[in-house]
Amino acid sequence: TQSTDYIFVYLYDETDEVYLDTARISFDGLSVNSCYTVDRDDAILQWRPGATDIGVHILKVFAESISNEPDTTDNSATLVYIVSPKDYATEILDNPWDMTEATGMGTPLWNTKDITAMTGWSVSAYSDSVSGMFEGGITDATQPNRMVMNSGADSTNWINTDSCFNFSLAGKASRSLDIELHWIDSEDDTSYIDTGIDFTSTWEEFDPVDLSNIPGSTWDGNVVKFWLEFIGNDRPSNVRIGWIKLTN
Repeated sequence: TQSTDYIFVYLYDETDEVYLDTARISFDGLSVNSCYTVDRDDAILQWRPGATDIGVHILKVFAESISNEPDTTDNSATLVYIVSPKDYATEILDNPWDMTEATGMGTPLWNTKDITAMTGWSVSAYSDSVSGMFEGGITDATQPNRMVMNSGADSTNWINTDSCFNFSLAGKASRSLDIELHWIDSEDDTSYIDTGIDFTSTWEEFDPVDLSNIPGSTWDGNVVKFWLEFIGNDRPSNVRIGWIKLTN
């Protein structure tokens, strides 16, 4: 009923046990007219989920208690929040890069239309991409090789780097292979970065890598063409990929 200044309000992630944001609110107390209108104030709390925050989070918003407060049990509220990022291929192309086997006319040698071109790969090593699994072979990973991803046919399908910057994939290789990403932007500039992802003989679903946060990265503007290169030794290596994603 009395005025109160600087009450702290917190946003807390109970899943990761971390404070996300804080704000301060103040109250003037009840009005002096006969109706006793209740005072109110708004706390603005912000959280921008990162690449490692994908999934379910239990968020708690709570205010600190004040002196002589009769009931402190109603100072909090809890909600369940799901971080479900939008995927470029699914949203823009209406066809996720899930390596589903291609059917009908125009089926490429590598048997999935999620990939539009391959260079430096063994033609005889391509599988049927059954059940959403690309299989191929690199003869010599010290030489240039490309796995060019489908990015549409015109400017309406360009990759907007502001909204698509988290790269992830699932796969394995018979020999250790580092993964580089290469791209050409709408200004016709070519760039590449080392993702830090290393394919091994163990199947793994790799956590998203923020392409804009890698030192020396020029992930910016609109991307017209986008491909992967696999770097290793000069011995043959078989590669399996289940899916590739570019998310926000």
